[in-house]
Amino acid sequence: MTKRRSGDIPALPLLWVVLIVLLWTHQQFLQSSENTRPTREDVLDSSTAAASRRLEATPTKEGDTECELSPARYSNAPIRPVLLASYPGSGSQMTRILISQLTHIQTKSMWDPSDQRDRAVAIKTHYPFSGGDEYLALTEDIQFDRAILILRSPLQAIPSFFNQLYERRHNLPTHTQRGPTEEWIRFRDNKGRGLDHYIEEYENFIVHWMDGYSLQKRLLITSFETLTNENSGVFQAKRIANWLNRLDGVDVINQKYVPCLWRKVINHGRYRIDDISRDKSREKKEWLPMS
Repeated sequence: MTKRRSGDIPALPLLWVVLIVLLWTHQQFLQSSENTRPTREDVLDSSTAAASRRLEATPTKEGDTECELSPARYSNAPIRPVLLASYPGSGSQMTRILISQLTHIQTKSMWDPSDQRDRAVAIKTHYPFSGGDEYLALTEDIQFDRAILILRSPLQAIPSFFNQLYERRHNLPTHTQRGPTEEWIRFRDNKGRGLDHYIEEYENFIVHWMDGYSLQKRLLITSFETLTNENSGVFQAKRIANWLNRLDGVDVINQKYVPCLWRKVINHGRYRIDDISRDKSREKKEWLPMS
């Protein structure tokens, strides 16, 4: 019998949740790998009226599909944003930056001040994990037709969330540090709010969004694993772009620029939302793992 090391994750009473997520992620990876050539449904026809209104990324060289990141803005006219739902530690910050570059429209968090909510393209939420009062106030203020659900294996999302808590507790910049092993063990084995508690919260999170949106075909599901994978990431970014293009008042960039944006936002570098607005001509040299 193999002895469990002190830093290992113990057997979980809700292990089936983990297995479902892992199997779903693997299926999405296979599907996106087989679809390196987008289907007719995935490609935005350049002859349509929507395509004629589509924004162009700023090319760095004439005639090619290179691009540079640029500051996003709030929409000039009111729009109905999508909810960007994720369990903590699942890549919402990274996805927000990608969405703002695909649309050139700002995103917001449900914890942000309520002004300009109807001028943002997406609003981040972790509900029902956290922010119950803020979420209820948000949904009373805005009627949401669509949502994007970002999944990540809880075996990765929960440790990532732990790292965020560690950074917050020690006043460290976000997404820059990993908590020490001894801190993780205390977090994991906490009898009141330990790993078992967070796995149960993960299950509740998935059930809420699947029950509330999926049956009405208003939910786009993607995953941190497929979005960050070199073989499937561009395909997933195009799925998100197509989903956002269905919103009234939102025009996504020409799809030929999506691989470049995916490469700059997700693959080659890790950006903070404020970095792009602060200086769009200077790419961040230091990698900042985002989760």
